[in-house]
Amino acid sequence: MECGREICYFFSMRYSLLVPFFLFACCGASRAYPGDSSGIARFEHVPVLDNAPGNSVRSMVQDAAGFVWFGTKHGLARHDGYSQWIYRRDPEDSNSLANENVRAICEDRKRNLWVATEENGLYRRDAGTGLLGRISSHESIHRMLLDQAGVLWFGTEQGLKSYDAATRSLVSSRTAGTDSVIHHEPIVAMVEDAVGNLWLGTHSGKIIRLNSKRSVDGIYSLNASDVKGDALLGLCAGKFGEVWAGLCRSVARYNPAADVFEPLPVSLFGDERPEARITSILERRDGSLWIGSTDGLIKLGTGGTVMSRFHHQADVAGSLRSDNIAALMEDASGMLWISTDKGGIDKLLEPAGGAGVLRPEPFIPPVAVTNFMLFDNSNKDFVRGREYLDSIEISYRDNFFALGFSVLDYRSPSENQYAFMLEGFDNDWRTSGTPRFARYANVPPGSYVFRVKGAGKDRVWNETATPMRIIITPPFWRTGWFYVLAAIALAGLALVFQRLRAQRQVQRILEIERVRAAENRLVRQRAADDFHDEFGHKLTRISLLSQVMKRSVSNGHTEQLEKIIQTSDDLSVGMRDFLWSLNPEKDSAGDIAIRLKDFGDGLFDGSGIAFRVEGEGAQMENVGLALDWRRHLLLIFKEAMNNAAKHSGCTNVLLDMSCTNGLLSIRLQDDGKGFDPSASTNGQGLEGMRKRAEKIHGTLSITPAEGGGTLVGFTGTIPTYSEAERHG
Repeated sequence: MECGREICYFFSMRYSLLVPFFLFACCGASRAYPGDSSGIARFEHVPVLDNAPGNSVRSMVQDAAGFVWFGTKHGLARHDGYSQWIYRRDPEDSNSLANENVRAICEDRKRNLWVATEENGLYRRDAGTGLLGRISSHESIHRMLLDQAGVLWFGTEQGLKSYDAATRSLVSSRTAGTDSVIHHEPIVAMVEDAVGNLWLGTHSGKIIRLNSKRSVDGIYSLNASDVKGDALLGLCAGKFGEVWAGLCRSVARYNPAADVFEPLPVSLFGDERPEARITSILERRDGSLWIGSTDGLIKLGTGGTVMSRFHHQADVAGSLRSDNIAALMEDASGMLWISTDKGGIDKLLEPAGGAGVLRPEPFIPPVAVTNFMLFDNSNKDFVRGREYLDSIEISYRDNFFALGFSVLDYRSPSENQYAFMLEGFDNDWRTSGTPRFARYANVPPGSYVFRVKGAGKDRVWNETATPMRIIITPPFWRTGWFYVLAAIALAGLALVFQRLRAQRQVQRILEIERVRAAENRLVRQRAADDFHDEFGHKLTRISLLSQVMKRSVSNGHTEQLEKIIQTSDDLSVGMRDFLWSLNPEKDSAGDIAIRLKDFGDGLFDGSGIAFRVEGEGAQMENVGLALDWRRHLLLIFKEAMNNAAKHSGCTNVLLDMSCTNGLLSIRLQDDGKGFDPSASTNGQGLEGMRKRAEKIHGTLSITPAEGGGTLVGFTGTIPTYSEAERHG
């Protein structure tokens, strides 16, 4: 493995004194790890990508959610302590990994994951969707680092660069006093110390320090004879303020007093192993310095003395899987992760009774929902490796579903404990113990919140339960829009039913009216017949007896008898008109015209006055008139004819009737001496005629006719009557 192409993993801690580190390393190391290669320290193997042959993990990082990410030669893997979600190359997806050989990983403040691959590919994985997006396809990136200000730095083959969100590209760093080496030499190592200085390492062995304002504050060359010409491999910042430089076969420490890097006086590898090289360097939070190499794992003590060496031993269970170590990482619980070239990861398990990692308080691990399955066999791409999935929507048909979850304490995953509850369905928390799945069946449609909490190796429960909203959509017949449509349909049916009911009621009323009209017609007909037979017969007899008396009376005193005879005749005529108006068979405007014609013919016969009737003929037969209209119109125009016969001195009388759009018009015109309206205002006959016209809401006009004579005109809108109303 070439030294200049390898990487290291580091943690940046607070600045402190250097002395406590050496005191702790001296006092505690032997208890934790007594012996160089005794195997008392135990390692646990974690397969990566199903333990693919030749799959080396080149970079590791733990994100803010607690998941551990592996950058391998065959893709990007997210580990939850039990299983891995893997990103590989997909020919049908342009945003998938074009090259599966992942070189570096880094997480930004928005929890997006940045991934650099071997052949000039930079990708950003969105924390919300879990999808990859390609940022650049032409940058060769060795290292990535997120500084304390939130700026993402890239150590590339073309120097130091940062990300420009506006152009979605990497831009060269323009810092004051920048040496050309920053822009033209490959940056193979980066670290930020406790006070915010940015340290850069080049492939040629130079170290460049940028202060918090990112101005060049020092350049150090490590290719002098005191470091035996070793090329720089990596940088590491310690919790006590140290900066460590990993060379191919030795380690140098920055001396701030002398402003130089000084090599540690220790031989990491004997002369019998000339090919051994350092691959990574890490200072753990307890202050111990760990070296990964091609010849196993080394722990350094005070003054750079070798405290422990760990090697692969085929006949010893719990030893390293391989001596060829690629990267080191310490997670949030303080456990050390070691990647090897055998397709897997080794975790360093603290020996029983040993000092281990100093933690003032027990580790409270985060809990995450990692799977959502329908019918216990498919996750339906709901989760897609997202760390912050908070809502899932399924159909009511998916009446069996399951959720998988993980306590992200990797020290002993098989011993992690779980409790969960589906709010709105479960009445209380359900403790599952070590099984990490919750299964539900026949959950009614609705909105629920699934909550899960857990405890890790220290048996301290994370009471901040991780929530996930589960929405089960109802069938269409239980949705709001269906209820609205159903309500509209019911309202429509009710309206139709009401209309049908109203129509039946109207039909019933009309039927009753028709029956009543028929009864009225029968009663009127019988009354008219009876009245005519009885009253008419009596009047005729009175008239005849009066005539007989007139002939038998002597001396010619017949004036009173004449009045009796005239009154009887008038009463007989009026009775006939009244009986005619009662006759239900005479209910049209045509019948009025015929009656007036008969009256006029009898009135003007032998008087020397010519009487004519004009009108629309058969059309008038279809114009129905109510009883009061027939009676008032008959009396109005009989009076007008009498006036024309007695007072006008005319020789011609014309009666004209018409009906257009419900408007009835009747005119009686003579050619007599004319009519003086001012001289006739007190006439009782004319006044009676006007009152009769008003009673049927019509208009009566009596005006001089053109060419002489008098014109009596009536106009009125015929009301719409039912048959019963027309017949009284």
